[in-house]
Amino acid sequence: MKRFIVISLLALSAVNVFGCAIPGTHNYYLFSVCGPEDWQSSVDRRCTENWKAYAGSKAPSWFDAETYTAIARGKGDALMVSYLTHLSVYLECAHDARNTWDYPTKEQLAERRQQLIDIRQYALDQLQSRLRSQHALLYMRCNMMLEQHHDNLVFWEQTAKNYINSVYRDMMRNIYAGALLKSGRNEEASQIYAEQGDQQSLYTYYYRKRTVQGIREEYERNPNSAALPFLLQDFANNAQEAYDEQQDGNWPGKMFVHTVTAMENRQMCMLADRVLSDHKTLNPALWMSLKAWLYYLSNNRLMALQAIERAVDLKSTLPRVADNARVLRLYIRSMQSPANPALDQFLANELEWLSTKAREERSADSYFYDNHYTRAYDRLVHQALVPRYTAAGRSNEAIAFLGVYDEQPKVYYQAQRKLQSRNDEYRWNNDYSGDFFYHLDTIPTAQVEQYLAYMQQPVTTETSALRRWLSSHIRHDATFLHELLGTKYLRLAQWQQAVAHLEEVPLSYINTMNIVPFMARRSYSVEPWLQRQRIKEEDQMPSAGLRVNENQKLQFAREMMQLEQGYDDLAPATRGQRAYQLAIRYTQASYAGDAWYLTRYGKSIMDTLRADEVNMLARASELLATAVDQGDSKWKEKMLFARAFLPIDSWYSEEWNNQRVDNDTILQRSSHQYKALQQLIDFTHKNNASTSEYVSRCDVLRQFIRHTQH
Repeated sequence: MKRFIVISLLALSAVNVFGCAIPGTHNYYLFSVCGPEDWQSSVDRRCTENWKAYAGSKAPSWFDAETYTAIARGKGDALMVSYLTHLSVYLECAHDARNTWDYPTKEQLAERRQQLIDIRQYALDQLQSRLRSQHALLYMRCNMMLEQHHDNLVFWEQTAKNYINSVYRDMMRNIYAGALLKSGRNEEASQIYAEQGDQQSLYTYYYRKRTVQGIREEYERNPNSAALPFLLQDFANNAQEAYDEQQDGNWPGKMFVHTVTAMENRQMCMLADRVLSDHKTLNPALWMSLKAWLYYLSNNRLMALQAIERAVDLKSTLPRVADNARVLRLYIRSMQSPANPALDQFLANELEWLSTKAREERSADSYFYDNHYTRAYDRLVHQALVPRYTAAGRSNEAIAFLGVYDEQPKVYYQAQRKLQSRNDEYRWNNDYSGDFFYHLDTIPTAQVEQYLAYMQQPVTTETSALRRWLSSHIRHDATFLHELLGTKYLRLAQWQQAVAHLEEVPLSYINTMNIVPFMARRSYSVEPWLQRQRIKEEDQMPSAGLRVNENQKLQFAREMMQLEQGYDDLAPATRGQRAYQLAIRYTQASYAGDAWYLTRYGKSIMDTLRADEVNMLARASELLATAVDQGDSKWKEKMLFARAFLPIDSWYSEEWNNQRVDNDTILQRSSHQYKALQQLIDFTHKNNASTSEYVSRCDVLRQFIRHTQH
């Protein structure tokens, strides 16, 4: 059912205290002994499964009372129709109770109360029906909202606890825990929340007790309290928060809920030592893992490694505790060990285990790839493996680690799309996004060439275990790398190398790229200062039926080779014509051109010259300056106009004027565009009678004249 269904008293008052990673961060929590699925997600999933079992292929993707009511009517199921009708009214009451924008009138409150009383009586009358559990849950929900907590205590203890195991019984037990809390039986309530994994309620209940002292008191009350794993996980993750902020310089990776100090770290380690020496806990691995992680976060790396090795060998009654220790060992060892064959062998074994755990934790029908183990790999790759293997001169392995990180979710989601028989009109190629692509797109071409050679090496039984593991998890697509290298060489104006790689890219591959809508509708030979090649927004998305008949990138590289060949040996007039054709192509292929897709994979108004490309606009300006005197006055006018068009640097800037409450225009007299526009104006003054229409109608030129001619 939808998440707005109220199933817990504490859900009405819980403070938003979950530490959540914002997009772009790699500071994911590594300490995880609770779960794998939180309470609310478990309820949602199990309820959805029940409704799907009832409705079959007609079941919607989310709970919709009207749809299910129609299905029930179609089955002639009067009892289900009645249940859904009353459930809908309850859900509306619950929604209204949580609506803090519009406070209800006295009459509205009275009406809502009467509705809940009527629904409660209806549900009580249906406890002998085949939908006994559903109606019992509805009865307890109404009691909760009517604040009849004693009735819920009695009903659970005398009746509902004897029902068969189901999601409805678990939800009733959760409401029962809320009634316990309201009745002052706090410890009983907290144990139920802990056993159910209801972390939201636990966060609320333990909000003031999530300290060393609070954890000590909980341990002394019960050395094997069901709440201790939650409390220790919460403490460890908040300690990681403090460490991450210190390392990242106040990067807002997650939201602080409790700042753990260095003193508290030491006190918790001392408490862990005491617990381990008491031998009262059934989960020594839990406490030893916590101790190891706190050592690491305190920069006691050697002690952390020793402690986590011990933790892996200690017993635990909770399976996730052992897995947690193994994840922490993988991270701690990777952050300290040199990138040598011993670490390679260790990683090959542990990364295969980690990927297996990720698959196991993900339910078979889950649409989402992400879970704790994939996030652990994320942090491991970005903070340990890539930096350490790069520093060791093993950039190929570093790139491959990123390749696995990026490729696995893409493969998963592609499979999900096929399972759902999705045949979208718009097709988006995700190969040109993510950390793997961005890394390859920005490193020197020599490193990408090396990685291409590395990927093409045959994998045999003699190959290292790590190389075999990487090979089995990454994408083996030389075409992707050839296309990327060809594009990178185009940016560098190294046409011959670009051709060598682009010739390896079949046209069928080009037609899968997101740049196809632009490549199909634009040309790099159009004079950009005379014609803009606009494309409607709805035509800019890749679609299944859109194709190109040639690879413009390859065609462009070959043309540029031909145009530049023997350029210096041409006669002046011919060289001027050639220079103009080259200037057109350099401008179009630049970040400011309409044919930007030749040298990059996306377009933004924030684009500027990249560090890994030649200044094509500057090159175009040089060529136009060379050509300006190689023809008649109309030719010279066009060359000057073209140079003034080039957005190398603007002829003005703007500064806010508080007195005028507007921007002041600041002339940039030393800029390329200012000088080019001034040259064009000087020329038009001399040739005013024959000025071309495209010059006289230029709005930029008119604006320039207004600000410079007084």
